Amino acid sequence: MNSDQQQENTSSFYSNGIQNIPLICSQYHSVPLPMNVRILLYESILILPNTIIPDYSTETANEFLSAALNAEQLCNDRDQLYIDSIRTRADIEYFQNENTRAAMIRLLSLFCFREHVNYIQGMNELLAPWMILPGIQENPRRVLLLMRAFAHKFLSFLLVKKNHDAFAGLKLVFEAFTALMHYHDPQLASHFELNHVSVDLFATSWILTAFSRNLSIELTLTLWDRMVLDAESPCGLLFFCLELLMSNRNQLLNVSHVLLPETVNGLCPKTEQEVIVLYNRGCERRSKNTPLSYVNRIDSGLFSGLDLTQMHALFRHPLVAALHCVVCTADDLYRGRHQSQKLDQELIEQHEESREMPIFVLDCRTLDEYNAGHAPKSIHLKLDSMRLKTQNSILSTTTTTTVPTTGTGSRSRAFGAGNAAAGAAASSSSSAGVARTRFSADSEKQPLFKSLSFRSTTTRSSPSPADESSEEMSLESAAEVELKQVLKLIAPLESRAQLCLCGSGDVSDDTEDVAQLGNHLIHRMNVKYVSILQGGFESLSVRSKSIELSSFRENLYKSARIKRRLQRADHLPRAERLQTQVDVVFSGGGFPALGLLFERNPAFSRLRSAFSALPFDSNRDSPNEDKK
Repeated sequence: MNSDQQQENTSSFYSNGIQNIPLICSQYHSVPLPMNVRILLYESILILPNTIIPDYSTETANEFLSAALNAEQLCNDRDQLYIDSIRTRADIEYFQNENTRAAMIRLLSLFCFREHVNYIQGMNELLAPWMILPGIQENPRRVLLLMRAFAHKFLSFLLVKKNHDAFAGLKLVFEAFTALMHYHDPQLASHFELNHVSVDLFATSWILTAFSRNLSIELTLTLWDRMVLDAESPCGLLFFCLELLMSNRNQLLNVSHVLLPETVNGLCPKTEQEVIVLYNRGCERRSKNTPLSYVNRIDSGLFSGLDLTQMHALFRHPLVAALHCVVCTADDLYRGRHQSQKLDQELIEQHEESREMPIFVLDCRTLDEYNAGHAPKSIHLKLDSMRLKTQNSILSTTTTTTVPTTGTGSRSRAFGAGNAAAGAAASSSSSAGVARTRFSADSEKQPLFKSLSFRSTTTRSSPSPADESSEEMSLESAAEVELKQVLKLIAPLESRAQLCLCGSGDVSDDTEDVAQLGNHLIHRMNVKYVSILQGGFESLSVRSKSIELSSFRENLYKSARIKRRLQRADHLPRAERLQTQVDVVFSGGGFPALGLLFERNPAFSRLRSAFSALPFDSNRDSPNEDKK
């Protein structure tokens, strides 16, 4: 675009106002914005539609100054603010001025006071570009107005209220970024983990300051231009970070492990055009290759809004915490992206030409569950040996040993004994792809991560150690064959389609198949675009009246679920096995009407409580003991 065209577009922008913003956005999609268009664009998109700033609309300049001075006096971080004001953009003469530094301290104090947040180092870097922006430089109220609107629109994770962990939101952003790395480039993500390069080591300044600490003022504003133009999806910053890593993946994979932290910290776009290209590529990766529901939840929960409860529920789910995976929902499958089971070349090429990458559902449940109902055109995977191997591994390792856990910075690479939520298998790292996982830092606090504990007693029916070893090796081989068949099935789709793993929705069941297969695909084979269906098939069955399901019959589905629950109970200690059988009986055994009768009848409730209170001795019997 030449200078005459830019001048004509600028004149059109000013003359027609906010109505022409979509047109101007498209015209400046791949080129930097002129400064006069930039300022008007910021105010039009960030301020005019904003409803969170009523206190600025009526106060005078004197009232604003008085409020800022008062906030400075009340601020508990004045010493840190003073130190940070000296450090901020020290290479620019404007920021060496004492009046500028004093103004920065007052503005940051007022920002924290009005947002009821604690000051975080890095907020000073966020403020600096607004303070030097031509046209608003001499108007402190407009400076703070733009910073506040920008933070609410794109950096809500910073706005954690006082008396809470100020970095709670940022930690959840790191969780989201880690999941996206494993989803889009699992090889690079695994390389970082193997070399103990955690996300917080290199991405803190990137995300916390929206690159204002890493880039020049000009390049920072160019990046912020892209974010404002892409305001419909505020998490664009996260995908820009991802694209920056992936565009340098060869260098990062080949550099010495000693130099890897320094190398990744030194990554930085050098020109405005490079910033624009990286951001646009990140936008394409977000819209084409990433489940829309996941993007929307990150947007509303961390970037353009703050919902720590929702985000904790998402990232603290046992499977998500163990696999570090992206989660999709039923809405993604029924948005026109759920495709046929036919895996031919023509179908794949057809969707490569479209904007969105197709989603293929891989059903990991038992055949009985699948036949009782499944998502349309989903592909059933035979994983019976993997389930049995996982059940036996959990059983054989349920001793008095406690599962060791590590922090999120260095997660375990081998299944811990009895880690049910991660589908624990205590075999060697070469075993059928089910011997590598990672633990949540607070996994011992979660019931599904606790070790099962009982003492096995040898009976006449107990197999000899040699028989046990032979059976384990047989299961090992069978599980290996199943995994090879899965890899052969998805080979035409690798890097060309999204793969959604669908389980039952019960964490204990999904431990045996979804967690094992997900661990193998993501963390051993480095398969891209693997996600899990939130809530499993249960999330689809509860909406069976409003969405299309294939061969769904509720009674058969409930019977299949009960059958699987009882089969799993056979591999539990005696006390837990009997408790499961009691629960099944008093839930109606697959007959909803009978279950409702039991639930509403006080006599049956008392009887169930009495059964549950019986002193079953878990040490008395082995779960595999023949029943006389």
